[in-house]
Amino acid sequence: MERDFSQTEYDSAVPCMDRLQRHTDMEQLNQAEYLKELNQIIETQQEVLDKQNVRIEELEQQVMDLCSEISCLTEQHERHLVTCRVQLGNNHPELTVGDTKEKVSKEK
Repeated sequence: MERDFSQTEYDSAVPCMDRLQRHTDMEQLNQAEYLKELNQIIETQQEVLDKQNVRIEELEQQVMDLCSEISCLTEQHERHLVTCRVQLGNNHPELTVGDTKEKVSKEK
């Protein structure tokens, strides 16, 4: 059963509908502002991530450089030890490579 609304009932409903429309419009504006803020946060976070990635790459390169330097220094140290053993052997032919400094210092 359909009911016809009287003009009075219609007139009283219009302000209510206007308020509802204004409320809906405000919600949409609030949602739009909220989305803008979220997008700004996302952009800022992306910039931070990009900067962190660049820094990570720089640090990884430094680690590789340091590993290479350590390798070179280790090789130099080993060559130095071999040179010292050769010199020690030339100065003390009776000593073997396995002999310690203690034997050399005792002889002095």
